[in-house]
This record gives sequence, structure tokens and C-alpha cells, in this order.
Amino acid sequence: MTKSPPSESSPGGLHHHIPGTQQGELQHHQHRQQHVPPASQIDAPSFYVNPQYLPGGAKSLSGISIRAYGLGIALGICSLLSAELAYWGYGIWRAPFFIAVLSLFHYLEFESTARYNPSDASTSSFLLLSNGIAYSIAHATAMLELVRVAAMRKAKTNFNHLVQLYKKDDHELVTGGVYAFSRHPSYFGFFWWALGTQVVLGNVGCFVAYAVVLWKFFSHRITHEERHLVQFFGKAYIDYRHRVPTRIPFIR
Repeated sequence: MTKSPPSESSPGGLHHHIPGTQQGELQHHQHRQQHVPPASQIDAPSFYVNPQYLPGGAKSLSGISIRAYGLGIALGICSLLSAELAYWGYGIWRAPFFIAVLSLFHYLEFESTARYNPSDASTSSFLLLSNGIAYSIAHATAMLELVRVAAMRKAKTNFNHLVQLYKKDDHELVTGGVYAFSRHPSYFGFFWWALGTQVVLGNVGCFVAYAVVLWKFFSHRITHEERHLVQFFGKAYIDYRHRVPTRIPFIR
């Protein structure tokens, strides 16, 4: 009787028979082990990030965070400054209050969009620059009108819409507050506010006409008014005039 030859031999000289299917699986497993790369050579899994969320994109996460941070800082500082100025009785408190309210408005515009319409939320949802240059100029002119209001509050009874020809007993020379910035802050505020309104409206012709008419009016009025102020206050006003400009072009 003949015996089939052993397919495998063990170290001790004993012979074991391995079926064909198991032998194939063993060879496949050994082949895989020989070709598995070390852990250091395995690439980390990569993730796709939509370009619109990257810096410079329409929905840039960094852009959103920077805008929210800046608005928060402006809101906090201006709120505290406004409260401090109002507490001490300075009329200029309206300017930081205006900026604080404006900062809150722009933040809430984005927050509302992100909460109720997140698919459309983007950096432009803050409405800071998306309304164009006219929007920025409109707010700048509003701030200039506040300068005029602050001037009237600072001067109190010393302010009058008409040029005073005679000095009253209680008439004092006011040189502090906004009057340390401009000799005639009410004229300064009105001049630039009026020109700003025409820029917002896009009236080029009216802008030029406003500039010419307002300049001629204030140039004549300031010259006439300061002639009387020099008579009222003498050297004190002359020194003040040399020290503080009007802030209106070509009117020293």
C-alpha cells in the first residue's frame, strides 16, 4: 500500500498535512504582512474645507470673528465713555453713545442672520461695508452734527445764532471742550455736515454749490463776528485765535 507524500514537515521530523484552502489563506496572510507599511508612513486622513470659510472667503470664519471682536470692543468702550461723559455733564457724550448703538446694530444684523437664516450668513451680513461709501459718509456727517450740538451745550448762554454787537454782563470767553478743537465748532459742524449730505445724495453740482456758498457765508460771518469778539475780550481772544484754528478750509 502506498502513502501520499507529506506536504509539510515539522522541525521534529513529524509530518503534517495542510489542506489546500487553509494553505492558501496562510500564504495570503503572510503576503499581506510583508507589504503593510510602518505606521509612520501611513498618511493622516485629509479633510475638505470649503474655500468660502477660509480667510478672504465670503463666509471666512476668521473674518467673522475679527468683525465681532471689533464691534464688541467698540460697544464696550463707547458705552463706558458715554456714561462717564454724561455723568460729568459733558454734552459730547452723544458721540460715543451713537457709536455704541451703531456697533450693537451691526452685530445684531449678523447674529440675526446667523440664527434664523444661517445659509446666507457671511461677513457681509454685518452690513459694515456692503452698503457702499455713501453709508459710511452718512454716519460721519451725523457725527459732525453732534459737534455742533456739543458746542451749543458747552457755550450755554454764551451761544447765540445772531452775531452779538454788544457784550452782555454774563458773556464769557469759552475756550475749553470742543472750543479747544475749533474756535467756531458750530460752524465747523454745520459746514462739513451740509457737504456730507450732498455726497450721500450723489449731488455733485449741489456739493460744489454748497461748498462755495457755505464757505463765503462763514468766511464773512467769522470775520465780522471776531471783530466784535476782539473788542469784547481784547488780547485774550487774540491769543485764543492764534492758538486754535476754525477747521474750515482757508479760514484761519
